[in-house]
Amino acid sequence: MENETWDAKFSVLKEILGHHIKEEENEFIPLARKAITKEKLTDMLEEFETTLKMYRNEKKQELGV
Repeated sequence: MENETWDAKFSVLKEILGHHIKEEENEFIPLARKAITKEKLTDMLEEFETTLKMYRNEKKQELGV
């Protein structure tokens, strides 16, 4: 952050991320809603949540929490 180019780099990153988010919201998410059934989406969410819990538990163990 002490680097003189930090603000410029951060601004570019912010702009790129903003564009990416809008693109996902306006293009990719509507396509996914058409292509993925609610049942499949529910299955994917359950798998994600299980993996997230495992990851969090591993990190807690590493930190001794």
